[in-house]
Amino acid sequence: MLLDVRPSFYEIVREVSGATLADIRRFKDNGGFNDDWELARAAAAWVEAGRPDIFGRVASWQDVTVLCGGDPGDLGPTCSALYRNGYWKKELPLVESTLLRDLSARWRIVACTGRDRWELTRAEELLDFQFHDATTRDIVKKPDADALLRLVPEGAARVVMFGDSQDDRRTVENARGKTSIPIEYHHVTTSPESLLRALLEKEDA
Repeated sequence: MLLDVRPSFYEIVREVSGATLADIRRFKDNGGFNDDWELARAAAAWVEAGRPDIFGRVASWQDVTVLCGGDPGDLGPTCSALYRNGYWKKELPLVESTLLRDLSARWRIVACTGRDRWELTRAEELLDFQFHDATTRDIVKKPDADALLRLVPEGAARVVMFGDSQDDRRTVENARGKTSIPIEYHHVTTSPESLLRALLEKEDA
């Protein structure tokens, strides 16, 4: 959400699966495909089957391969190799590092991400900012409530989460059922900078 991943994660999915960016967004809007390498596996099976109407009936790559009658196998190693060999450098920050540091001076800023730890470290390099804590996909995958709740410190009075996928929204919904702490969710469809600045200005008012 803080980086434009269309030139990296999405381009890799497109390259290995044959899916378009619009196809990738359909999977993201469906939910269940927060792990982009699993999405590549699902998209490849779906494209090979002729792009059948499956959305709303699937929640994982396993569901897709069953409905589409084929499985290209684990594409994770191929996707990860492409990412680590240079695609990560193509990502573009969508927020200024000074804004993130201003927010961090007031609140505990954490990442609840579908990246693994290595990928998150590269994101921090590009953002010129280090999160206080993070949940990566090698710890807990969204939309598991614990992906968010493990980041909430004892005694917290409020949680604000910004997300750009159905799995982000579902993570919040699942977490709300397991805590009495108010969790506010903002769904981001473009750059989050204006929303983050508005949050900062609201607290200043």
